[in-house]
Amino acid sequence: NSNDENYDCFSKLTRRELQITKLIIDGYTNKEIADKLNISFNTVRTHHRNILNKTNSKCINNLIWSASKSKLF
Repeated sequence: NSNDENYDCFSKLTRRELQITKLIIDGYTNKEIADKLNISFNTVRTHHRNILNKTNSKCINNLIWSASKSKLF
């Protein structure tokens, strides 16, 4: 079913990518995520891009929709 498909796309994410996904869904900006996790802004951008690619999300709204459908967080 579609919940399984949505969850499967998130199963490809690393622990750090899941952590960043949760922060994105919670409304944090890339800068805020970088500060919170004590990593560089560019590292967050790289994770962000990888998250979108791995989840087949075209944008943050798609990512949030998929995460809510999968009941991941």
